[in-house]
Amino acid sequence: MKLTLHIGHYKTGSTAVQEHFARNRGAYRRRGLLYPKTGKVVRSRRCHSAVAFQELHAAGRKVARWYAATDEFRDFAAGNRPPLLAAMRSEIEAKRPDQVLISTEEFIRFGGRRGIPQRAAARLFEGFGAESVHIVCYLRRPDSYLEAWYNQLIKAGRSPKRLAKNLERFMPTVHVQFAQAVEYWAGLPGVTRVSLRRYEKAADDLIGDVVDTVGAPDVGEGKREPQADPNPRLPDQFVEFARRFNKRHGAGNDNLTATLSGLASDPAIGSVPVYSLDRAARERLLDVFRPIDRRLADLAGTGSAFFDDLDEIVEIDPVAISDVEAFRRWGGIAEAATRDKLAPPQQPTGSGETAASAPLRTGN
Repeated sequence: MKLTLHIGHYKTGSTAVQEHFARNRGAYRRRGLLYPKTGKVVRSRRCHSAVAFQELHAAGRKVARWYAATDEFRDFAAGNRPPLLAAMRSEIEAKRPDQVLISTEEFIRFGGRRGIPQRAAARLFEGFGAESVHIVCYLRRPDSYLEAWYNQLIKAGRSPKRLAKNLERFMPTVHVQFAQAVEYWAGLPGVTRVSLRRYEKAADDLIGDVVDTVGAPDVGEGKREPQADPNPRLPDQFVEFARRFNKRHGAGNDNLTATLSGLASDPAIGSVPVYSLDRAARERLLDVFRPIDRRLADLAGTGSAFFDDLDEIVEIDPVAISDVEAFRRWGGIAEAATRDKLAPPQQPTGSGETAASAPLRTGN
């Protein structure tokens, strides 16, 4: 049996890939590829993140806040629920497929600065009885990736420090140390192939590229048609507003992205590109990433570089504005649109205003 692990990276269309294989699970199964039903988070039919989180927890590492808050994880951590890895093994043994595909971008965490011992990850292969293991990973140029990840954090209700001022926090993590994260998996016993793919070059037909890279059986061209974006991005024009909104209200709002996307549909707003990484941050990122890129090139066999446009990291569209400038231009519009519709009632601040009614400030 051939085992393929699609390990991410984050913000490279993994949700769409997982939606495709979950939606066509039966068609693939009839042709010899099993996309397991087990190993996923309760109420999700797409990815296998839960099995990754449980293995991280077993190795003494933290799991994502959202998963740690689920009854599924609490029961597992308390010993009241069997591990999902065992259930996944049972499913594979019962189905006896030619190929198994497991997909979760949370596998990228295994090779982080506080990752888990390689012997723990090797248990995945041993338990599945795989004859060969193929690692598939899509990577996005680090500046584009970091801005997308920062966007995702804010969309999820977080209120981190501004990316340009907080870049050093990400430097030692898997959010910049791409090569370390992939080398972890490439060095495991049983891994016979590693496919590193450039996300930007595959994005126009991501599903087709993944299907071909994985070596999945043909289930018909129509099955590859993209569906509605399962993870729409927060409009860049309102990222700084949303960050401050989250900080003020303590949590995200499910309707915030939709509301701000409606505002960004105005051509006068949505046509203006916005960046979160300024020139100084980009120069620092390029300096740190050069040796990482060379290691990626060695892994991928692409010569002297993996990202052939790496030097363009420092380039900023001359008509683009910063996230702070975008807030100054359109923060008032966003505040008016969200004040009554989204903001929860708050206690007075002592100045006669409530936290919900006090205007957002333009400081850090």
